[in-house]
Amino acid sequence: MTKKIFQTLSGEVVRVTAKSVLFENDANGLQTWIPRCVCIDGDVLNVGDSDVIIATWWLELCTR
Repeated sequence: MTKKIFQTLSGEVVRVTAKSVLFENDANGLQTWIPRCVCIDGDVLNVGDSDVIIATWWLELCTR
């Protein structure tokens, strides 16, 4: 079985800084700061963007 390297989160970017984005998850309504460096196209994410693709290792680290 192949392990996923990236995972898509459904929701919306609600705030941004130079280094991270505040993402609101559609599944549970929780807001989480996500570093841009763990996102695909993280350098161009902006408020209103949806369905963020992030590195699976970071998501696993945050959900421990």
